[in-house]
Amino acid sequence: MAGYGTRGPVLVRGIRPDDPANPPVRMEVRDMIKDHPDQWNLFLLGLERFQNSVDETMPLSWYEIAGIHGLPYKKWPDRSWNDKMVRVDNSFGGFCTHSSILFLPWHRPYLALFEAELYKHVNAVAREFEESERRADYVKAAKDFRMPYWDWARPDLGVFPVQATSQARVQVKRPHGKQRDSLLSPNPLASYKFGEVSKGDRRINTFPRIGGTVRHPGQPNNNELMEQLTSFFTGTDPDQASRGKNLTERVVFILQSYRDFGSASHNRFNPPKEPGQPNFTEWGSIEDIHNAIHNYTGGGGHMSDPGIAAFDPIFWLHHVNVDRLFAIWQACHDDPDDPSTYVTDQTAGTGAFGGNFIVRAGDPETIETPLAPFAESAAGTDQEFWTSEGARYTTAFGYAYPETQKSRFPTREAVLNELDRLYGRNASLANILRSGDEDFRAASEELRSRARAHLKAEKPSLAAAAAPVADQEAAQEPLAARADDVELPEGGRDLKKLVGPDNKYLEWLVDIKAEKAELGGNYVVHVFLGDPDDGAPLLYVTNHSHVGAFATFGQNEDTPCRNCREGRAAGRRITGQIPLTVALAERYVAGLLGSLAPEDVVPYLQRNLHWRLTLSDGEPQPRGRLSNLLVSVVTNEVTVPDSPTGLPRYADEVVPRPEVTTKRNGGGRGDGTGYDGTNF
Repeated sequence: MAGYGTRGPVLVRGIRPDDPANPPVRMEVRDMIKDHPDQWNLFLLGLERFQNSVDETMPLSWYEIAGIHGLPYKKWPDRSWNDKMVRVDNSFGGFCTHSSILFLPWHRPYLALFEAELYKHVNAVAREFEESERRADYVKAAKDFRMPYWDWARPDLGVFPVQATSQARVQVKRPHGKQRDSLLSPNPLASYKFGEVSKGDRRINTFPRIGGTVRHPGQPNNNELMEQLTSFFTGTDPDQASRGKNLTERVVFILQSYRDFGSASHNRFNPPKEPGQPNFTEWGSIEDIHNAIHNYTGGGGHMSDPGIAAFDPIFWLHHVNVDRLFAIWQACHDDPDDPSTYVTDQTAGTGAFGGNFIVRAGDPETIETPLAPFAESAAGTDQEFWTSEGARYTTAFGYAYPETQKSRFPTREAVLNELDRLYGRNASLANILRSGDEDFRAASEELRSRARAHLKAEKPSLAAAAAPVADQEAAQEPLAARADDVELPEGGRDLKKLVGPDNKYLEWLVDIKAEKAELGGNYVVHVFLGDPDDGAPLLYVTNHSHVGAFATFGQNEDTPCRNCREGRAAGRRITGQIPLTVALAERYVAGLLGSLAPEDVVPYLQRNLHWRLTLSDGEPQPRGRLSNLLVSVVTNEVTVPDSPTGLPRYADEVVPRPEVTTKRNGGGRGDGTGYDGTNF
């Protein structure tokens, strides 16, 4: 950082490492806790200092930096010297880049700005320790400090880190003779307590009685519900064998199979080039998964609203992980000679897109579009902003991730095989099937464990009628009678029998398209294989039948975010994708499904695929309230390699299966939201 923003520009430079070719690594937060306790201690104390020691009116305060993402929607730095900042003809509404090809590149310098400021606070704390308090160790730990990430897809850990979700206080070692474990209260990862400026803005301080960021507010039995959610997401409930596994499957599927940056990066829907020729290819994205985590974490609180999400400390751990997935995808697919592997031109027009502070409505968004307000250089008060071209690689900001260290993983194959180790061979069926004998046995046993958990949960309810849902149909009508009670087949089912003689099988996915602005811009579509428990919609994610969730992460009609308003006026559509294949393989192992062939899967899904609609706080809604929701099932052919180190090949063609989501009378299931072959 070259300045403090009060009299001139703040230059976003990241943290300069001693060896630019081998910069320090951003670590998973729970790995930091376990393996680098000094850095963890400094991280907590640095966060506390960052949040409390800088006046909120200063450009480099927590409040001002968080405010860049959304509210209070003003220029940054908001000082008179910055009035010359180039302002396009749009009325200013913020820097929002969601549902845009600039989504991932824009957040990279944003995180670098935050990290560099946190780094200063971490180092200041380290220097406060006395020599007798291991000052040298703390100074050394601070020198290589980088912001940790929260890997919500890692199967050996709970989805949520308890240190950031369920601990109101956390133990630290303080300097100046306070080396004994002392409690840091409030926990600076659990919430941000608003200062005098933010406290007075009711758009930000949405729960003034609390006076800080909140998660899952307004529930009648908040403590009990939160305890159940926390137990589920932190991995302490032994009956939830499949918790979070679909997040892992979604991540691995995109990292392995998506080769186009535009599709992999953001959730904007691209209409078919040929009228009447619907295209269901690559409806998933990193942004789509990112939205689901915002909803899981916020539950109607700050993390659920893009205008105020960045005030919640967990936002930063979440977005560092999003940037990590961006970097891993680049390590697997980036090719400077292939324009499709990075930012390509899209129109920020008055149709599907709107302008913002720096992009005029109707202008293109390109690899050279300024990523305002992040200055790369300046001459006096004239700023040159970072562009996607400059922010393409993490080395520009002085960091790497464990999986993107070139010295350890120099090739695409090496990176993907490291993902196998990290996420497990059972992250996708393709990876299970290409495993060596030992890994295959372990993955098969894991699926048997999940199959038993499904059967245990289903036995009491197989003959029971589904509970009614307030204000909506209780369930999509099954097309056939339900199966009787079943037991895990004797001897177990061999997963290799799911593959044909040509080493091919079908990947099954739910594709979802929706209008981002409906229902206030913030709603969730939950996907199930089996009857949902409609008694507590907030706890849908804990149902054994719950597979995954699609969330919009939008804003209501009152938002000052111009990009969001323009998108609302244009009826902007976004897409998401929920893989079903591993969940179907679990049912195959349980004896509930004969194979992955359409003749077995289609009737099974006709009986068992359901979807529900809620607001971000869990309030159920009739599916028919969404005039532009489309839920479809598609298949993609996968070729399994012959060796454990080979990579699966995904066919370019995606085949829609409207028979799954069509009622007997020809209309779409789920209050007309199912794809019937004509309602694209």
